[in-house]
Amino acid sequence: MAQAWIEETQTDFQFLLDPERRAYRAYGLQRSLLRSWRPKIWFEYARLMIRGRKWRGIQGDSGQLGGDFIIDQSGIIRMAYRSIDPADRPRINEILKLPDDINFDPPR
Repeated sequence: MAQAWIEETQTDFQFLLDPERRAYRAYGLQRSLLRSWRPKIWFEYARLMIRGRKWRGIQGDSGQLGGDFIIDQSGIIRMAYRSIDPADRPRINEILKLPDDINFDPPR
């Protein structure tokens, strides 16, 4: 599934896998079948399919909840967002408001 995602997104950044989910637990991410399959989520999937997104079926652990993290070059977590359900993601405009002093190396 990771290789399919890399091909679909055409990303060229380093991609790390964690089949034992050590990082998942270390970052305090959760698992919940109840929150993963409540009506709000079904409506979100329906909305995406109406807009042309393809349903790929259930892949992997359908109860696994995600998160988004920004970590600087010193290993300091500058942003941590733990999703409460699969549709819960941080807003891009909030991420863009992060301080400019995060010491990232810009892409070359």
